[in-house]
Amino acid sequence: PPEPPANESSAASSKSAGSDAVLDDADSRKARQLNIAASFSKLCRALWCGAFASVSPAGILTAVGRYAAGSAFEGGQEQQDAQEFLLFLLDGMHEDLNRRSTGKAFESSLASLEVNSVESTAPGQQQHQEDLEASLAWRVHRQTNDSIVVDLFQGQLKSTLTCQHCQHSSVTYEAFMYCSVPVVDNFDCSLNDCLEAFLQPEQLTGACQWLCPACHSRQDATKQLDVWRLPPCLLVHLKRFCGYDGGKKISSLVKFPVAGLDLDRFCRNQALKSNRRVYNLYGVCNHYGRADCGHYTAACLNAPTNQWHCFDDDQVSKIEPDNVVSAAAYILFYRQQS
Repeated sequence: PPEPPANESSAASSKSAGSDAVLDDADSRKARQLNIAASFSKLCRALWCGAFASVSPAGILTAVGRYAAGSAFEGGQEQQDAQEFLLFLLDGMHEDLNRRSTGKAFESSLASLEVNSVESTAPGQQQHQEDLEASLAWRVHRQTNDSIVVDLFQGQLKSTLTCQHCQHSSVTYEAFMYCSVPVVDNFDCSLNDCLEAFLQPEQLTGACQWLCPACHSRQDATKQLDVWRLPPCLLVHLKRFCGYDGGKKISSLVKFPVAGLDLDRFCRNQALKSNRRVYNLYGVCNHYGRADCGHYTAACLNAPTNQWHCFDDDQVSKIEPDNVVSAAAYILFYRQQS
């Protein structure tokens, strides 16, 4: 969609990819019960009209609080986790804008498609079978989930569980809204290191054993995640808070590219590799301080001017791209190169 003129707002906000489509979709769908999309539309128009030095997001906070009834966001003004807020925001907007909300839904058991392993005689046949299974799971998902939020932000993961006793495996194709990746250690690392750690096999033992359908009992198992389908806009959450209550923060510097994030190496889907997905950064949510006491800022790209800005409460300042990467980065916002 077309961006607004460069002189419309020099430092109001970074316009996220596809936001024009979100605004149009929100305007065309009136009187939803929670109406998070309408509040978001109003906020974006205020940010981009050029008439205000700063804009309070009180309306969208109230709407998300109503949607997340019973959570810490309901009616509260205290600081909460930005990643959790983003999840509630996107989920609420999806529900408001879901084009399938009045349609006949598939059985909920088909929301993610599970496929028991079969013997494959040739790698090419196995790849073809996987393509068919993944495509079917995606079509089933889109039968009940069809919104601009899904169009822009949702991808697909392949999850394979393998029993360590009998080697039986089961494959599930699941939609994802963002990648929540571990910060690998207390030393400086790269985003590629975090993505590799996210895709490492996980051992399911003890209380986490898998109920193997072939053994009819709980067994040690291996869980393997693979990226199968990538969205146009990729959200990456850096898991900086650990422990049962999230009380410990990992403050390592994660080096991530501002432009040219090539995810080809992380994709198992051969069809996707033939159409390489390279991403550019357009926003960063930063967290400073401890888990129980901190401060959020944002670094956002104004696409029409190609200028980065730092948003710190009601203060906005220009920054250089080199200053976007810092140890405070918490959520990364990427969009696919056109």
